[in-house]
Amino acid sequence: GLPRMKAYDIIQSISLKVINEDSNFKDAALNDARISKYLTKKELEEIFKPYTYLRNINKIYKRLGLYKVI
Repeated sequence: GLPRMKAYDIIQSISLKVINEDSNFKDAALNDARISKYLTKKELEEIFKPYTYLRNINKIYKRLGLYKVI
């Protein structure tokens, strides 16, 4: 529901704020009103879980003939 460039601008502004303030990106994203218009806190928490992106890692390594990682 948000144009890609608008989403990029929001994430970029949060990133710059985090860098300048030496704070935590996840916390900043969870507390950003612009993001909460589109995603719930539960949805954001899910986005920040590394397992979401690594869940198929063993299948990938198995296909490559490599050892089990997780």
